Amino acid sequence: FLDANVRARWQSGDLKHSLRVGQFKQPNSLEELSSTGANDFIAKATATSTYAIGRRLGLGYELGGQRWGVSASVFGDELTNGLAEGNGQALRGWWLPHAGAGNTVHLGINHARHDLPANTLRLRARPNADLADVRLIDTGRLPGTDRLATTGVEALWLAGPWKLQAEYFTATGQRQASADFDSHGGYASAVYNLGGHAWSYSGGVPSPPKAGSLAGGLWQLGARYDQLDLDD
Repeated sequence: FLDANVRARWQSGDLKHSLRVGQFKQPNSLEELSSTGANDFIAKATATSTYAIGRRLGLGYELGGQRWGVSASVFGDELTNGLAEGNGQALRGWWLPHAGAGNTVHLGINHARHDLPANTLRLRARPNADLADVRLIDTGRLPGTDRLATTGVEALWLAGPWKLQAEYFTATGQRQASADFDSHGGYASAVYNLGGHAWSYSGGVPSPPKAGSLAGGLWQLGARYDQLDLDD
């Protein structure tokens, strides 16, 4: 299953409300919340793949104004058998210190906590290629770990065809009889749309131009610095 939910939206004055029930992406990563079909690179950053909750079955509420928004959710397992498990909660807030035609600055913060199946934590990452079997970095299995708590900060600048984006995560595995396990990671990326086509932004998430509407499609140049540290 991917997205499988029902959603109600309404507005009171300048405030926009949204209530969603079902399976949806949890609010704890800017890159994860962006459309999968519009990924900047062939794989998400290793920190995103390691710490983002992704799609879970739950209940979510969003409240937003012209230049800010907050979202909160409670969630359980992923609908597809054998995938992510564990009950948890997530909270995200974002703010636009500057918003104008062709020039948008976004800042955000998020926090998520969730239980771990069989009280065991394992964090690991592929080499920026989702189909690869090899893991470049791996904690191994850490039994006796009840929950994983992750905090992330977000920064985004859209200037015409340019997009500069960065996130940083820090996570703590809360252990029963041992010291807690800490890890961290993040990325910074720059993407330029050849042809000068501008980026779009809505509800705390950026999106590229629609390639199908452009003569010759959409071509981009991009670079990313990616870091993940699972040593404690």
